[in-house]
Amino acid sequence: MSVVAMTRVRYDDYVKDEVIELGQQAVKIFEQQPGFVSLQRYRSRGRNEIVTLIEWESECAYTNCNESHDWLLLIPQWCALQEEGDVEIDTRLLDPLPQF
Repeated sequence: MSVVAMTRVRYDDYVKDEVIELGQQAVKIFEQQPGFVSLQRYRSRGRNEIVTLIEWESECAYTNCNESHDWLLLIPQWCALQEEGDVEIDTRLLDPLPQF
């Protein structure tokens, strides 16, 4: 049964370019991982916010991606932005998508 990880990133104006670049790097990593199914990104027009929905074949595939070498190399850059207060990130697993 597939799972969807939802990530909501809120950011200050002056780190917008860095957030977009890190997001593009993250997408490349996700797409190369076993168990990746699909990805959708939504950028808010009214505020500095990006919502990303990533579907994985299983929760195990999601976990393995979070433990992958490439992802672990990218995490410190995201953490630095959060520690400086420039970015807020909320990630959660959603209930499985209904099958139609």
